[in-house]
Amino acid sequence: MPANSTHSQYQEFLPDWSQARAVLAGGEAVKMATTRFLPRLEAQTDSKYAAYVKRASFFNATGRTADGYVGQIFRRAPFIRLPEANSALGRALKVFNHDADMLGSSLRSYARNVVSEVVAVGRAGTLIDWEGEQENGCMRRSTRRNKF
Repeated sequence: MPANSTHSQYQEFLPDWSQARAVLAGGEAVKMATTRFLPRLEAQTDSKYAAYVKRASFFNATGRTADGYVGQIFRRAPFIRLPEANSALGRALKVFNHDADMLGSSLRSYARNVVSEVVAVGRAGTLIDWEGEQENGCMRRSTRRNKF
């Protein structure tokens, strides 16, 4: 199977995810999708259709609701309990707690991003390519990659 192949469910749900992301992004994203969300009438010229798109109004209740849900979930800081700091796993997770995605995001911030993805499209994924050194169990930071 080629590396750029996708699962059949990915192909099935991609249009729904794209639509959800456009709606959550707001009116400008909906307008930029033009005919996908704002169908063109048969009698409309290019200039009339452009004016129609420009006049279009979109109240983004969906985006506001999603932001509210995520805000409610994180209204209190999450309690994160890590293993003992002197253990190999504790040392690795201490680093992970402060930089969960190798871009400087804390574990709390990363968790908020994951929850936002689940609220937006109903799912999220995280890939952790974790290679540990056998001698001391420490994680080599250069091999950890997280993606959604």
